[in-house]
Amino acid sequence: MVVIASQMCEQEVGDGTNFVLIFAGAMLALAEELLRMGLSVPEVTE
Repeated sequence: MVVIASQMCEQEVGDGTNFVLIFAGAMLALAEELLRMGLSVPEVTE
């Protein structure tokens, strides 16, 4: 999914792949923190 987002960003803007990867990594880190706090996957995805 991250690869597809990166490719789409490159097609639309011409670059931005680093941004997509950094943004996705930050979101995953925050999601992991919420899961460790005891939230369920559906709660995190909301």
